[in-house]
Amino acid sequence: MIHNLNRQSLILAIIVGSLSPTYSHAEGYAFAGLNIDKLNVFWQSSVVDATNLTQGPLRDGTGSQVDLSDFNSTGAGGSSTGMRADLESTHATGTFATCLGPCLKAANDYSRPPSQPTDPLHNVQFVRTNVDANAALFSVSHLTTTVHMHSYAELELNSAATGAPADASSSFEIIRLFSPLNADRMVFDFDADDFMRSIRQVGLPVANVDANNSFEIKLVDNNSNTTVFDFSPNGTGVGGIGATVVADPFDLNNHETVEPPYPSRDLQFSNVGQFRAITPALTPGAFYFLTITAGSAVSAKNVPEPPIAALGLLAVPAVFSFFRMRGSKSKAL
Repeated sequence: MIHNLNRQSLILAIIVGSLSPTYSHAEGYAFAGLNIDKLNVFWQSSVVDATNLTQGPLRDGTGSQVDLSDFNSTGAGGSSTGMRADLESTHATGTFATCLGPCLKAANDYSRPPSQPTDPLHNVQFVRTNVDANAALFSVSHLTTTVHMHSYAELELNSAATGAPADASSSFEIIRLFSPLNADRMVFDFDADDFMRSIRQVGLPVANVDANNSFEIKLVDNNSNTTVFDFSPNGTGVGGIGATVVADPFDLNNHETVEPPYPSRDLQFSNVGQFRAITPALTPGAFYFLTITAGSAVSAKNVPEPPIAALGLLAVPAVFSFFRMRGSKSKAL
């Protein structure tokens, strides 16, 4: 009887021990960066062939950019806004970045900080976001103009198993309300540089790490509140609303996500190319609401393992039930 109990205890210890997770130092890391350059809007009628990517004010100098004089005087207003959402911005750098408390890094220093958590609650090693933009969407007196938008978000998660979810994001938005004087189509042309990376190292407790970028051009009829044009590049040239897609070389609205059951994974995406899409014919005198949004976001979280004591308690009844069954069969024999 004593021999059987010792044997049962040994097997139980082995089972409970096998349920115990092994913790080691590792990290989750995510970076998302999107650069929109040479964003230019011109009239389709001003070029010979708007489907020819070499034609346009910023390509070969031909064509007419959309100018404020092309609109009714009551329809050309709007604004541009940039937003940053930092969970912990001690390491923020750059022109538009700010620090909470003392700045531990110099401006434009993008090296990784020491491997020491700065936020015990979220076990975040560091989070950094930034957004920058310049120039005007519509030209004034037909002077050449273009828009540049840049956003990035970066996050590194500490290896602590009890880390709460952490995320950071940056975005930029252009809003314009306008009313065209003449019937024509707008051509949106721009270059994009997209980079994302998500890493989960061996030894990191159950974790989800995600990086994503986004970009969209949307035109709404202000009277009917109907979307007449929506271009959200996905690399296929299809799926938009009212858009004649000329160039859509890769996805600007994608994710790179590392998640279980992969013990270790390093996902990366990088591409650069020219995009172009043409709106439907716009009605003279009608009011249209234009929004252009771009952004980058990252998120990471360590999911706590189930408590070991609870797993052990679940294992005990099953083990002793097994031995009771064996004992009953022995008596029957």
